[in-house]
Parts: sequence; structure tokens; C-alpha cells
Amino acid sequence: MKKLLTTIISITILMSIMISPASAELKDGYIDHGSYRDEFKYEDIGDFRYIYRYGGSILEVLYKKRSSKQEIKRIEFPAEHNGRQVDEIGFTTYEDDDKVRNLKVNTIFIPKTFKISLQITTLEFHIRCVDDPEYDGDERLVSVRNIEVDKDNPFLCSKDGILYSKDMKIMCFFPDRNNVTVYRMPNTIENCWDTFYKRNRLKKIYFSDNLKIMRCIASNCKNLEYVYIGKNTKEMGPESFSYDNKLKTVKIKSNKLKTIGYGVFLGCTSLKKINIPSTVKTIGMAAFRVCKSLKKVQLSKNLKKIGDSAFRSCKSLSKVTINNKNNTPKIGKNTFKNTKKGIKFYVKNKKVANSLKKQLKGSGVKNAKILIGKKVVYKNIKG
Repeated sequence: MKKLLTTIISITILMSIMISPASAELKDGYIDHGSYRDEFKYEDIGDFRYIYRYGGSILEVLYKKRSSKQEIKRIEFPAEHNGRQVDEIGFTTYEDDDKVRNLKVNTIFIPKTFKISLQITTLEFHIRCVDDPEYDGDERLVSVRNIEVDKDNPFLCSKDGILYSKDMKIMCFFPDRNNVTVYRMPNTIENCWDTFYKRNRLKKIYFSDNLKIMRCIASNCKNLEYVYIGKNTKEMGPESFSYDNKLKTVKIKSNKLKTIGYGVFLGCTSLKKINIPSTVKTIGMAAFRVCKSLKKVQLSKNLKKIGDSAFRSCKSLSKVTINNKNNTPKIGKNTFKNTKKGIKFYVKNKKVANSLKKQLKGSGVKNAKILIGKKVVYKNIKG
């Protein structure tokens, strides 16, 4: 009897070890990126998938639930697993569906034990959709309303459901279904690591006065009407406000702005006017393309280059003022193609007029005029 009891106890212990998550055999997974294959180990426990990347040096935890008829009220990601810190969090994609199954989440909660460094250039904390280990497919959509952070977390904090660094110098994540319609970015913010892409509840955005380079793309925001650019912004990054069809007003307060990048206002069909600061030296390719309501533009006196198709298909554009005193800026190909026939260019002097006449070749203008004051210097210019 004693021998039998010992045997039963041994079997019980062995079985408990076998089903223990800590000792479960890890599965092989990979993502094929074409030029290379990302291989890793993973295990599933409850609603989460634990992925060990790069020989286990990175621990990524993904919420693996595929869909839900109702909004998921709350997801609390683990900060640790098997005694080690979680490095990244996110959501899996679908495995074998022809259609992506989207997931709606009300709140994601970040515990105080989640220890990450926000002092490096690459953000280690990800609220994102990532490829599933078992399926090489597109990312699926995960819609989030709010982020909450334990008040004792030493690295992160949240305000109005938006995620920031603890010192309020970095805006980390703006949930796509956040209820904020008028967003005033705190003036302490110096960097923005998340985009406002398709944040369709937003009507107005006031960017921080201390945000030097705009990496915060607020494109395809179907209800965005007003944008404030802060006092110390030096560069507006590519496609910052592209296809914001209701954007009417852009107030640029910066006297340090040097670059309006590629496609910044591409497809902003409601934009009627914009103040371009005198400090701007470059207007990028397609920067104002298809701004159908834009009627007149005053260019910077320090402007050196206008990129290809910068004002292309601005069908209402009839007046362009060039404030350079010596030479006109270099004008790219098709810059003014499909603008209003007979468009007028106002310049300071004859030298700039002569330079502009040459630059307008290849610009796409039809029957354009160059004027000094009210006097027409050149007319019927075709580019």
C-alpha cells in the first residue's frame, strides 16, 4: 500500500510538471519577410501568446483573441512572465481567415511593474497589431478607446485616455476611438511617437509649442477642420495632413519653420488659405497638390525650392506672390499644372520677373501673367 501511494504521488507530481506553463514545450514559429525569415519560439497561455525572439532576448506578449461580438471592456497585459520582464505587447493577426476579424477594446491597462526605458530612440513599448507566428498575413485592426496606467508606474502616465511618458515630454499613443474632439497637446511635449492617422473624432489639434519636428501624421482624419502648428516647429514631416478633406484652417505660429515636406497638405480640398512663414526654405513635392479650394498663396522671401507638383491641380489657385528680392526659387516640374488658367504671379522687381519666366517652363501654367505691383511685365506664359 505504501509503495502504491508513493507511485501515485510520483505520477501526480510528474503530471503537474508536464502541464505547468513554465515548463511547457515551446512551439516553433516564423514570419517570412521575403529577404529574411524571422524565427522564434512561442507558447499560448490563456488569452495571451508569449513569443521569445532572438534566442529569447526579447519577450513579446500578444493578446490572441480574434474577435468579439461586443467591445472588450478591459485588457491587462502582464508585465512579467516566468520571472522576466515583458519587452513588447500587441495583438496577433488572424490565422486562417480570408477576412480580417477586427477587435474593439475599451481600455488597455498598464501596470506599475511594467518597466521600460523611454530615453532611447526606438520605443520598446508597442500598442500595435503584429503578424501572427502561424500566419504570414496582413496586420488586423485593433480599435482602442482608452489607455490607463497605474499611477505608480515610473515611466508612463495617461491623461484623458492618451499615453505619455512620465515626464510628459513624449506623446506615446493616441487611441483611435478616444472621445477627445479638440486635442491640445501639452506644451511640455518635445517628441511624438504615435500618429493621428484616421483619428476621425478629432476636429481640432493644437500641437505643442516645443514640438520641433512633426512626425505626428494626422492624415485621413475625416472630421479634422483646424490645426495649430507651434512656435518652435522646424519641419513638417511627409504627408502630415494629407487627405484631411475638411481641413480649412492651418495656423502656423513658428518663426523657425524651414521645411514643408512631401505631400503635407496633399488632397486637403477644403483648405482656402495658409500663412507660409518667411523662414521656409523648401516646399516639398506635392505639398499642396489637389488643394482645390486654395485661391492664393504668399511664398516665403527665403524660399529656395518648390518641389515637383507642389501646387498641381489646385484648380482655384489664381494668385501667387513671390517675395524673393533677387532670384525666384527653383520650381519643379508640373508645379502649377491644372491651376487656374491665367494665373497671376506677383514679384518684387524685374530681375525676379526674368528669373521666374525661365523657371515657369515645365511648370504646367497656362496663359500665366507676371506682375510688378499692378503692372503686367509678362503675359501668356505657357509652361
